[in-house]
Amino acid sequence: MIADSNEAAFDSLFRKYYKPLYQFAGRYIRDAQIAENAVQDVFVKVWTQRESIAITSNVKAYLYTAVK
Repeated sequence: MIADSNEAAFDSLFRKYYKPLYQFAGRYIRDAQIAENAVQDVFVKVWTQRESIAITSNVKAYLYTAVK
């Protein structure tokens, strides 16, 4: 679990969702650099707040909502 500072789990999450989230953000934000920053900011928040973050739905829904 990511909450346990499992870097491999975080890496897996990042690799699975980064590109689709970037493409999703690109539909809202017409600037590639800003879309990339938005997605990176979400992943930084997930990692830095991993011990206290409460994901009440599935992780995919959480990530997409956070990017939006």
